[in-house]
Amino acid sequence: MDTTDVLIHLKKDIPADGRRQIEESLQGCDGMISGHFIKDHPQLVKVVYDPAAISSWTILKHVQDQGVEASLIGC
Repeated sequence: MDTTDVLIHLKKDIPADGRRQIEESLQGCDGMISGHFIKDHPQLVKVVYDPAAISSWTILKHVQDQGVEASLIGC
């Protein structure tokens, strides 16, 4: 299995419980390896995934569907 990663930038700071909820929901997506906020940059989520199973745009849509304004970095 090949993996790749992408950064997702959240437009607003969200509380710690909201960040945890996003991380947990990302873990439930097929093809996701990991999704974690960067400790020193709480508006950035590093996502590692299997591009054969899920796309970066699908992952972004999943985050946005939780009511969070976000964009991909480096695409």
